[in-house]
Amino acid sequence: MTVHPPALTGQITTALEKALLAPLTLALYSSRQISFAQALEAQQVARRTGLSVADVLHKRFSVSQRTLALAENEVLATRLIDPLIEPPDRRLVMAYGPALALSQGVLPWRRVGNCTVVLAHRRDAFEANLHDLQAALGPVRMALSTPDQISGTLARGYGA
Repeated sequence: MTVHPPALTGQITTALEKALLAPLTLALYSSRQISFAQALEAQQVARRTGLSVADVLHKRFSVSQRTLALAENEVLATRLIDPLIEPPDRRLVMAYGPALALSQGVLPWRRVGNCTVVLAHRRDAFEANLHDLQAALGPVRMALSTPDQISGTLARGYGA
Protein backbone atom coordinates (compact mmCIF):
# COMPACT_ATOMS: atom_id res chain seq x y z
CA MET A 1 0.00 0.00 0.00
CA THR A 2 1.34 3.43 -0.99
CA VAL A 3 0.92 6.31 1.40
CA HIS A 4 0.55 9.71 -0.20
CA PRO A 5 1.31 12.91 1.74
CA PRO A 6 -1.65 15.24 2.24
CA ALA A 7 -2.09 17.89 -0.43
CA LEU A 8 -0.60 21.27 0.38
CA THR A 9 -3.27 23.84 1.06
CA GLY A 10 -1.08 26.88 0.41
CA GLN A 11 -0.28 27.33 4.08
CA ILE A 12 3.24 27.21 5.44
CA THR A 13 3.79 23.61 6.43
CA THR A 14 7.42 23.30 7.43
CA ALA A 15 10.02 25.15 9.42
CA LEU A 16 12.33 24.86 6.40
CA GLU A 17 9.92 26.86 4.24
CA LYS A 18 9.71 29.54 6.93
CA ALA A 19 13.48 29.66 7.24
CA LEU A 20 14.00 30.08 3.49
CA LEU A 21 11.63 33.00 3.00
CA ALA A 22 12.17 36.65 3.86
CA PRO A 23 9.35 38.33 5.83
CA LEU A 24 7.72 39.96 2.79
CA THR A 25 7.75 36.83 0.64
CA LEU A 26 6.61 34.75 3.62
CA ALA A 27 3.61 37.06 4.12
CA LEU A 28 2.70 36.88 0.43
CA TYR A 29 3.14 33.10 0.33
CA SER A 30 1.14 32.60 3.52
CA SER A 31 -1.74 34.65 2.09
CA ARG A 32 -1.54 32.67 -1.19
CA GLN A 33 -0.60 35.69 -3.28
CA ILE A 34 2.48 33.93 -4.67
CA SER A 35 3.70 30.36 -4.83
CA PHE A 36 6.65 29.03 -2.88
CA ALA A 37 8.65 28.76 -6.13
CA GLN A 38 7.87 32.40 -6.99
CA ALA A 39 8.91 33.50 -3.51
CA LEU A 40 12.26 31.75 -3.79
CA GLU A 41 12.87 32.96 -7.34
CA ALA A 42 12.03 36.57 -6.40
CA GLN A 43 14.54 36.44 -3.54
CA GLN A 44 17.23 34.95 -5.81
CA VAL A 45 16.66 37.56 -8.53
CA ALA A 46 16.74 40.34 -5.94
CA ARG A 47 20.07 39.11 -4.56
CA ARG A 48 21.56 38.69 -8.03
CA THR A 49 20.40 42.08 -9.41
CA GLY A 50 20.52 44.27 -6.31
CA LEU A 51 16.82 45.12 -6.67
CA SER A 52 14.48 44.91 -3.72
CA VAL A 53 12.32 41.79 -3.43
CA ALA A 54 9.26 44.04 -3.69
CA ASP A 55 10.49 45.47 -7.01
CA VAL A 56 11.13 41.98 -8.38
CA LEU A 57 7.70 40.78 -7.27
CA HIS A 58 6.01 43.80 -8.83
CA LYS A 59 7.91 43.85 -12.13
CA ARG A 60 8.52 40.17 -12.76
CA PHE A 61 5.54 38.50 -11.10
CA SER A 62 2.96 41.30 -11.49
CA VAL A 63 2.19 41.56 -7.80
CA SER A 64 0.28 44.82 -7.43
CA GLN A 65 1.61 47.74 -5.42
CA ARG A 66 -1.43 47.49 -3.16
CA THR A 67 -0.83 43.78 -2.47
CA LEU A 68 2.82 44.51 -1.68
CA ALA A 69 1.81 47.37 0.62
CA LEU A 70 -0.70 45.16 2.44
CA ALA A 71 1.91 42.43 2.91
CA GLU A 72 4.52 44.94 4.12
CA ASN A 73 1.89 46.38 6.43
CA GLU A 74 1.32 42.92 7.90
CA VAL A 75 5.06 42.40 8.39
CA LEU A 76 5.66 45.80 10.01
CA ALA A 77 2.36 46.08 11.87
CA THR A 78 2.00 49.71 10.82
CA ARG A 79 -0.78 51.75 9.24
CA LEU A 80 -1.55 51.78 5.51
CA ILE A 81 -2.65 55.25 4.35
CA ASP A 82 -3.89 56.52 1.00
CA PRO A 83 -2.78 60.19 0.85
CA LEU A 84 -5.07 60.80 -2.12
CA ILE A 85 -8.02 60.18 0.21
CA GLU A 86 -6.42 61.44 3.45
CA PRO A 87 -4.23 64.33 2.22
CA PRO A 88 -1.02 65.38 3.94
CA ASP A 89 -0.46 68.57 5.88
CA ARG A 90 0.79 70.98 3.23
CA ARG A 91 3.16 72.73 5.67
CA LEU A 92 5.02 69.46 6.35
CA VAL A 93 5.43 68.68 2.66
CA MET A 94 6.72 72.21 1.99
CA ALA A 95 9.08 72.05 4.98
CA TYR A 96 10.69 68.91 3.57
CA GLY A 97 10.40 69.87 -0.08
CA PRO A 98 8.07 68.19 -2.57
CA ALA A 99 10.81 67.45 -5.11
CA LEU A 100 13.03 65.88 -2.44
CA ALA A 101 10.11 63.83 -1.13
CA LEU A 102 9.34 62.58 -4.65
CA SER A 103 12.95 61.67 -5.37
CA GLN A 104 13.23 59.76 -2.08
CA GLY A 105 9.84 58.06 -2.25
CA VAL A 106 8.59 59.49 1.04
CA LEU A 107 5.77 61.86 1.97
CA PRO A 108 5.57 63.85 5.21
CA TRP A 109 1.92 63.31 6.07
CA ARG A 110 0.65 64.65 9.40
CA ARG A 111 1.76 65.47 12.92
CA VAL A 112 0.55 63.13 15.64
CA GLY A 113 1.55 64.44 19.05
CA ASN A 114 5.20 65.49 18.86
CA CYS A 115 5.93 63.18 15.93
CA THR A 116 5.52 63.52 12.17
CA VAL A 117 4.09 60.52 10.36
CA VAL A 118 5.95 59.99 7.10
CA LEU A 119 4.55 57.76 4.38
CA ALA A 120 6.89 55.45 2.47
CA HIS A 121 6.26 52.58 0.12
CA ARG A 122 8.87 50.41 1.86
CA ARG A 123 10.73 50.46 5.13
CA ASP A 124 14.12 50.72 3.40
CA ALA A 125 13.07 53.97 1.64
CA PHE A 126 12.10 55.41 5.01
CA GLU A 127 15.26 54.21 6.77
CA ALA A 128 17.55 55.44 3.99
CA ASN A 129 16.20 58.97 4.46
CA LEU A 130 15.67 58.92 8.22
CA HIS A 131 18.45 61.42 9.00
CA ASP A 132 17.16 63.97 6.45
CA LEU A 133 13.58 63.47 7.61
CA GLN A 134 14.48 64.01 11.27
CA ALA A 135 16.60 67.05 10.45
CA ALA A 136 13.70 68.71 8.63
CA LEU A 137 10.74 67.45 10.66
CA GLY A 138 11.96 66.38 14.11
CA PRO A 139 10.86 62.98 15.44
CA VAL A 140 9.28 60.83 12.72
CA ARG A 141 7.36 57.57 12.45
CA MET A 142 6.64 55.55 9.35
CA ALA A 143 3.34 54.53 7.82
CA LEU A 144 2.92 52.81 4.47
CA SER A 145 1.46 53.88 1.15
CA THR A 146 1.97 52.75 -2.44
CA PRO A 147 4.52 54.45 -4.71
CA ASP A 148 1.73 55.61 -7.04
CA GLN A 149 -0.21 57.16 -4.16
CA ILE A 150 2.86 59.04 -2.92
CA SER A 151 3.92 60.30 -6.36
CA GLY A 152 0.31 61.04 -7.34
CA THR A 153 -0.22 63.18 -4.24
CA LEU A 154 3.00 65.08 -4.83
CA ALA A 155 2.27 65.60 -8.53
CA ARG A 156 -1.33 66.64 -7.97
CA GLY A 157 -0.86 68.98 -5.04
CA TYR A 158 2.69 70.22 -5.34
CA GLY A 159 3.74 70.02 -8.99
CA ALA A 160 6.62 67.70 -8.11
